[in-house]
Amino acid sequence: MNAPAYKLTVNNQSTSEGYVLIFLEKPDASQPDMQTFAWQSKFLYSDVEADFSWELDWGFIWQQTNAVNASQQIVPADLQTKNQITLSYDASHQAFHFSKPTQGASAGQLRIVEDSSVPIGMVDVGVALSGHPAFMVKSQPNMTVAITPKPSYWLAFGNSESKGPINVGEYTNAVKLQFPPNIYALTATIHPDKSITIENTPLLVAKQPDL
Repeated sequence: MNAPAYKLTVNNQSTSEGYVLIFLEKPDASQPDMQTFAWQSKFLYSDVEADFSWELDWGFIWQQTNAVNASQQIVPADLQTKNQITLSYDASHQAFHFSKPTQGASAGQLRIVEDSSVPIGMVDVGVALSGHPAFMVKSQPNMTVAITPKPSYWLAFGNSESKGPINVGEYTNAVKLQFPPNIYALTATIHPDKSITIENTPLLVAKQPDL
């Protein structure tokens, strides 16, 4: 059975333009300095509506974003059967690369094993969801990054764009996106005071005949 597709419609009814940010709830992780990334974002003017969509597809990710070499790799992961992978560094070609994922010992946990060839701090490593970075930590040799993801989402509206790590505490107006059982579409409204309310997106139903 394929994972369901999730959809979020955001309607900016405030009097200000700004960035809509979605980020994931911080997972249980082996590294306390694990950083939360602005997972998806869009700039909305007042009275503009935008849609976000995603599937519950996890992936392993490393990302290098310095001025000399910007590159990344995302490998599909599975929480049960393909939940462990190894990161290595080819010093002769100055290139990082993942191995093929394998089944790790802890089902439900994603594990990235950084071998002895990996330099300190040259890349960020972590997990992605639906092709977008979600949580990352700086690389270290001989380190295992273990992440137990929580598929819970938060929505915020602000003035600054971030395509990297964010300080979640700065987004005081953030609201949790709670998908009830068997509901995969929500509508968020940003009000004039910049507060945000969430509703289930109404389902289309057949018109009942007049009695």
